Amino acid sequence: MAVSNNIWLIYNEACPFCRASLVWILQRAKEDCFSPLPVQTAREQLALTEEQFQFCERAVCVFYPDRLFFHGVDALARILRKLRGWTWLGLLLTLPGIHGAGRIVYGLIARHRYVVSRLLGIQAEDRCDTGHCGR
Repeated sequence: MAVSNNIWLIYNEACPFCRASLVWILQRAKEDCFSPLPVQTAREQLALTEEQFQFCERAVCVFYPDRLFFHGVDALARILRKLRGWTWLGLLLTLPGIHGAGRIVYGLIARHRYVVSRLLGIQAEDRCDTGHCGR
């Protein structure tokens, strides 16, 4: 298993929206706290379970050195709390009601991330071979 004191930020390298989001996150991180890792290599490097790997194919995931694992809106809330100016939104996403709505919105965006990439003008240089792209 890969060793890091940082939080592993697992993303889909084949997804233009995911890559652009990663750049945005790293530019705003309060400190050097994230170690980005493409889902395509995370399974072996972090010894992910099959269930964790499947979550990571569909959504952003964070994996802590103590093996805590979060995906989707829960991962997003933890990521936002580490970004300058976005801590408030990370905390807001954990509140009952807002958390549930956040899961729905996050799920819609994640399922259709290739369409969202095109709508936002993010160039799709890669194709999706996983079947989880929502084309």
